[in-house]
Amino acid sequence: MTVWPCASTAGTLEFVSEGAPWPTLKLALEGQVVDGPGQVRKTTPADVVTLAFNAASGRYEPVGAIPDAAY
Repeated sequence: MTVWPCASTAGTLEFVSEGAPWPTLKLALEGQVVDGPGQVRKTTPADVVTLAFNAASGRYEPVGAIPDAAY
């Protein structure tokens, strides 16, 4: 049996207006995330998720890879 530790994370959503009709969204996680069986770590700037609006699909999509902590 695998025991997973408890972690608590909150997020801050930032709307970044760069002159485009749709702002870029940045979700910054703060707190702790599970980093594997029995492991917890503090969030870092690498855990930020950036989303940009794609006019072709009509939705926001991630810019680059989504960090594991965001899943």
